Amino acid sequence: MQTFLDDEGQLMQRTDKLMDVSLNVVGQATAHYHNIRRAVHRNSEQIDKSFRSIDQARTLIETARRSLR
Repeated sequence: MQTFLDDEGQLMQRTDKLMDVSLNVVGQATAHYHNIRRAVHRNSEQIDKSFRSIDQARTLIETARRSLR
């Protein structure tokens, strides 16, 4: 038969394991969050570059049209 101290010891071990698992999950979620933020930042930079390229192309087209008139 288990004593109260044995039950308490097992409970503490389980609690410690649960805390370790929880901290691990939080750590992984934080890493994923930062990876997603970096990807979003990279994508927004690419979008900005694309819009600048479109603006440059538009300017070239307008210049070409004016010169053909």
